Amino acid sequence: MIRIIDKKLIPRDRRYKMGEDDFKDITSDLEVEDSVCEHLTPFIHNGLIYSPCQFSKQSKVAICEKTPVDVKVYYEYTDDITCPYCGHKNTDSWEMPDDSDEEICEYCDSKFGYDRIVTVDYVSVKIKKGILKEI
Repeated sequence: MIRIIDKKLIPRDRRYKMGEDDFKDITSDLEVEDSVCEHLTPFIHNGLIYSPCQFSKQSKVAICEKTPVDVKVYYEYTDDITCPYCGHKNTDSWEMPDDSDEEICEYCDSKFGYDRIVTVDYVSVKIKKGILKEI
């Protein structure tokens, strides 16, 4: 069984240490089978969406962000298309054919829309200085 720990309960300096002793003093509000967290797939329990951020099979701990199911969630300017219902990230977003489309989440089967935002930046470099004419 894996202990589920709310990310908000962990001090920042301890979030990336996943040893067994690092989380003994932090209470867990839920225990689940190993397979539930293995692929960092979001899941729902008692009206909350648990989105695993980190998982250690060795330490038997998963650190999760919790969001109420009813809360309207949207994601702006992310690197990957992210399901606004369960928080699953499509790491193959760059393969999507259109700049704007609808998607069905492979984890929670919800339908949502997305827009690809493209920005363009320019860099200028000196090549040859010209002579300014006096008027």
